[in-house]
Amino acid sequence: MLIFCADSSGAFFTYALAAEDSGKRVLLGAGSYPARGRVNEIFFPAVERFFKENRLTVCDIDRWVVITGPGSFTGIRIGMAGLSGICAALGKKLSGISALDAAALISGKTILTVAAKLKLDEYVLRTYNFISSVYSVLSVVTSDGLPEDAFMADSAMNLAESAADIRSEIFIQEASPLYVKCSEAEINFDKKSRYK
Repeated sequence: MLIFCADSSGAFFTYALAAEDSGKRVLLGAGSYPARGRVNEIFFPAVERFFKENRLTVCDIDRWVVITGPGSFTGIRIGMAGLSGICAALGKKLSGISALDAAALISGKTILTVAAKLKLDEYVLRTYNFISSVYSVLSVVTSDGLPEDAFMADSAMNLAESAADIRSEIFIQEASPLYVKCSEAEINFDKKSRYK
């Protein structure tokens, strides 16, 4: 089974290709492009280039996975829309995994707290214990509540490489954006609607 995963939630557009056989996975290839607000321009050309370089077509992929956030509101939507379109054309389902879960998988650690920066002085956290299979719910803290040993989900990481970890199946779900906080547009809309 071939698995393609893409992440457009951060400052880089990253992707990875993994193969699964007999319950084991291996990373076959990965790539990264600086996005910096241009993910809409580089998404399809980067995917197309990767497939051509690896002599693959979209029909060769058995599972499509997208990083669902948290991260850039626009970036998440572009990645989900792009892969959703490919999946719709192929009659396949798009799966999702959060940036926190993906970071935990690629960290190489068995017990850790993963943190991702939100706006201002806020972070979203999730604790993972892969030994006893215990995973906390998401929590939001300020920098004062951020554990010193927290593993930071950094936008420069290739979170898509988490597809090569068989444990990703624990966290894979139907693709849906993970927004921990409301976007600026939602906040402003709510403010305007209260005064009408």
